[in-house]
Amino acid sequence: MDSGSIVAWRYDPPVDIDNDGNPDTDLVVWQGYGLRGGVGAIGCGGHFGAADRLLVQPTEILSIDWIHMELNEGRIRELFQHPLGGYPIVVNGKQVFSSDFRPIGLKMGIFAYQGRYYFDTFFDGWGDFQGKRRSDWGDGKPRIKNSLRDILAVFHRKGGVTKQVCEYQWSEFERYSH
Repeated sequence: MDSGSIVAWRYDPPVDIDNDGNPDTDLVVWQGYGLRGGVGAIGCGGHFGAADRLLVQPTEILSIDWIHMELNEGRIRELFQHPLGGYPIVVNGKQVFSSDFRPIGLKMGIFAYQGRYYFDTFFDGWGDFQGKRRSDWGDGKPRIKNSLRDILAVFHRKGGVTKQVCEYQWSEFERYSH
């Protein structure tokens, strides 16, 4: 489906993201933030500008309730919400986590390896899967203590539990990103 600035597509054939032996026909890939002209315009991993920087659109995996034609928020949270819940906020001088949806990462993909399905994502400044290695936003300007934007983490889901399998550091991130 392409609605001007929103691009989404179903997996064909369906994937089995929860590795329960049944294809998950509810999953779609959503690619956002102002794409114009469809995937071919910039798309995932396109090059941009005179410096030939790599531009990667936020890519999320969503669950659709096809009967009611709406997002299945419960399933999205079940599969892809960060284990700490929402984003850390300060309420009455104490840090708590908001109830907002916080994905494990902002650029997700699914792949199969040796008969199992995995998903991968780059972490963001809010921290890794354990909520560690966060950026320090202090006065509103990010200061990266331990940069995560070049870390690609791989996850496996089985029996209702998501586990991080490994992570890779993209050594040429600065060269190709902006």
